[in-house]
Amino acid sequence: DPLLKPLLLMAHMDVVPVDPHSEAEWTHHPWEGVISGGFIWGRGSFDDKFCVIALLETVEALIKDGFMPERSLYIAFGHDEEVGGDFGAVRIAALLKERGVE
Repeated sequence: DPLLKPLLLMAHMDVVPVDPHSEAEWTHHPWEGVISGGFIWGRGSFDDKFCVIALLETVEALIKDGFMPERSLYIAFGHDEEVGGDFGAVRIAALLKERGVE
């Protein structure tokens, strides 16, 4: 229904940068993604990645089930949220605005 405002589903995939001087303080190297003691150790191993996967899995399941939304859906994933979002969320917002999406 074009009269309904669209729904925007967003998440981000980036990770907070690591201060190189702090790497010795980590239990495991921040970029190794070690599984130890029943946990995943690594910078960004959790954060918002579960939202990216959840959104993709949900949309895929809905499509397979033949779901037809009443309104337009947009899915957007940023890649620089942890450092300000100037090239991810900010540009996504600008593009949607440019296209007249409210």
